Order: sequence, then C-alpha cells, then structure tokens
Amino acid sequence: MPKIKRQDIVPVSRSSLAQIAYNELRESIITNTVHAGDILSEQVIAQQLHTSRTPVHEALALLEQDGLVQIRRGIGALVTPITFEDIEYIQEARILLEPKAVRYALTHITREDIDELRGMLHRLQARLSNGEKISPQEFFKADFDFHNLVIARCENPYIKRFLYTINSSVRLQVLSFNRQYSLDSFIAQHLDLLDVIETKNPDAVEAAFKAHLDLSYDNIKR
Repeated sequence: MPKIKRQDIVPVSRSSLAQIAYNELRESIITNTVHAGDILSEQVIAQQLHTSRTPVHEALALLEQDGLVQIRRGIGALVTPITFEDIEYIQEARILLEPKAVRYALTHITREDIDELRGMLHRLQARLSNGEKISPQEFFKADFDFHNLVIARCENPYIKRFLYTINSSVRLQVLSFNRQYSLDSFIAQHLDLLDVIETKNPDAVEAAFKAHLDLSYDNIKR
C-alpha cells in the first residue's frame, strides 16, 4: 500500500485525529494514490499517520458510508472498485443534480471563489505553456476541486451531500475512460463556466453546467 503521511504532527483530539485520517485516506483514494481493490490496513495506516488504530477505524467507517471502501472483517478495508456501468450511472446523476446545485449556489459564490478557481486554472495553463507535463492525478484534482467548491456553496444540504459523495465515488476512473478530454479543453471549458457564473444568470449557469456535463459524459462513452 502506498505510504500515506500526515504533514503536520500536533497534539489534537481523537475526533480531530479521525477527521485527519479520513481526509488523508479520502484524498489518497479519490486521486488513485491507493487503487480500487487495494486492502487498507488499520495498523499500517496508524503507523504512517503516527496515531492509534481507533481514529483510523473511525475514519474507515466514514469512508464506508461514502462508498469508498468496503470493510472486510479479518482482512481490512477494500477500496471499492468502480465499473464502467457505475460511472455511467454516477454521471447521469450528476447531470440531473449538479446544474441545479450550481443554480442554487449562485448567490453564494463569491468574488474570492471565482478568483481562486480562475487562478488555479491559469496556473495550470502557464505550466502547460512552459511544456510541463501535468499528471492525471493533478488533472483530476483540479476538476474535483473546481466542482466541489461550487457545490459547497449550494444552499440545499441534501443535494450538496449527495453530490459530494458521488463526486468522490467517480474518482480518477472517470479520466481513464475520458481519453478524449485534453487538459487544454478542460481549462478552456472551466474558464468559460466561470465567465457564465460571473453573469449571475441562473438559467445561463444551469444550461452551461448541463452542457459541460453532457459533453463529459459523451466523451466517456466513446
């Protein structure tokens, strides 16, 4: 199992340790640092994170609720595999819900949010222009961060929670199927989405996100 390392070791409560373990493990799963089918050992993770097994156990229970792992008694936690059919179902759900979520989020998306996302995209653009190779993990994380920041501003907690879970479940496998989707295209499309968000026009924003997700889904099915 690839090493999972907590960056800063400071005295914190058990609940905080569980949250740290959850965040670290979730990040490793959704970026494919650990892969579908891998077995996660509580003991090994606890050693890597310099903590006891109890917070790790709690973190894995939360990840199981998210559908990211399956607890196998006596074995460990299996990172949940995702099939092409799973991805199709998840993308269909996103197409139905995410444009509405962004519509509801529109009045809560701040200038700082827009500047943060545009800065992230421009930094990727500059690296590409300099001939730097962007890894699939970075590609995915930029997409994940973009959509999750927007969804986080949604005022409907049920839509937000559902999308947060399914966006985690998609993981890097979406990119492995989405071979037609270049990073240049990714940057251009997401900059266009930010331009539409800036108009604060709910109908235009909802239509733009639906078209974006439809295109992504079409690319996956090719």
